[in-house]
Amino acid sequence: MYTILQKDNIVGHKKFLKQKNMKNNTNEESGYFDEMSKNWDQNSMRNQIALNAARTMHKYITLSKNSVMLDFGCGTGLVSFYFYPHLQRLEGVDSSKGMVDEFNKKAAAENFVNAGAKVFDLDRDQLTDNTYDVIVSSMVFHHIKDPQALLKHLYDSLKNGGSLAIADLDEEDGSFHPPEAEGVHHNGFSRNLVKTWFEESGYKNIQLSTVMQLEKESGKYSIFLCVGKK
Repeated sequence: MYTILQKDNIVGHKKFLKQKNMKNNTNEESGYFDEMSKNWDQNSMRNQIALNAARTMHKYITLSKNSVMLDFGCGTGLVSFYFYPHLQRLEGVDSSKGMVDEFNKKAAAENFVNAGAKVFDLDRDQLTDNTYDVIVSSMVFHHIKDPQALLKHLYDSLKNGGSLAIADLDEEDGSFHPPEAEGVHHNGFSRNLVKTWFEESGYKNIQLSTVMQLEKESGKYSIFLCVGKK
């Protein structure tokens, strides 16, 4: 378990708000993350969360040179690139084209020939069934309107014996994100509720653990990991 201290970095948020007001962006959430993607990796807190999430996931998932991984809500690949040396193929999906572009630029720069991401609209697109050995997702589910429906969709996309590992916030008072953050539908989750959702979606061998404790100027927060198998 890890603890870090990080001051809130709101410069990027303020810059986005100024630009959004100037452009009158009609797709605010997509535009927000497209803009934030340009400097996403420069935030040390995000890097620490991603590294600790990946390390903790690695304790609970089994990988081989034949493994195919999906990173759902991949962002710039901060979590899933950690696993690339252990995989046959890495796929990422994200609703933000800016994030997907950054993911693919990094993959090309690192010569990760079997890694690629694409834009995915949860309301329109479907993942293929029985495709992935492992699905990972970090700090994404609190942006999902119906997390339980997504858990069922990801279950169908796993091969038999495959694993889903999600890292996200424990329940908090809504202060984790700055007021201008877009697309926040949940102020973290109860671990018992997440476990129940996993069970009702068909997952077995469900394991819960703590990824890290996080301290910001706005308060103290905890990030959990939940892993289940198909």
